[in-house]
Amino acid sequence: MNAEEGVEDDGEETMPTLECIVEEDQLSLAIGKRGQNVRLASALIGAKIDIKSEQAVKEQVAQALQRMLLVSQRRGTALEEILELEPAALEALAAAGFETVGEVLEADGGDDEDATARLDGALPDEDDRADALEALRAFESAPAEEEPEEDEGDFLTSDEDGEETEETEEPGETDGSEETGEAGAEDATEETASEPGEAGPETENPEK
Repeated sequence: MNAEEGVEDDGEETMPTLECIVEEDQLSLAIGKRGQNVRLASALIGAKIDIKSEQAVKEQVAQALQRMLLVSQRRGTALEEILELEPAALEALAAAGFETVGEVLEADGGDDEDATARLDGALPDEDDRADALEALRAFESAPAEEEPEEDEGDFLTSDEDGEETEETEEPGETDGSEETGEAGAEDATEETASEPGEAGPETENPEK
């Protein structure tokens, strides 16, 4: 549970806000019917209560981490890949030693005086500098592109192709089994035919 205290512009303290995280199956119980439980608790402790489910907080954290990773990747993007950046501004920034989006935005932050001076020298005109920075910030904060979903028709076609392949292979396996069965039958016939000769007559010839 986190507590945040606010102060209004006139100096008066506002009611603090408490963030309460509960499990998904306890969310409705914590809020109560029409919010009566949370209102009663808020009145008792003298603070606003913001109740969130554990799953919702996890999703928020995951989105924040994904956003941070995306921003980090975009700050490492080369300036020449930013199509919205004017060619003259791109040439001036490259001449001043700037190579990536992050380098320019950090220089605009003013933490590095040398980088800030190089940025001012590269784009002395305030309008040109503002346009260049706006293009870079727009690229950095643009939403992530959604991956295209696989077409269900393509998926079904792929399955059908796989089934046809299996059906095509079955006749080959059947032919092999039939050949093996025929060969075995021929061998058995030959063995049966040779048995009387091998054993020979057991009785004497009556003509003798």
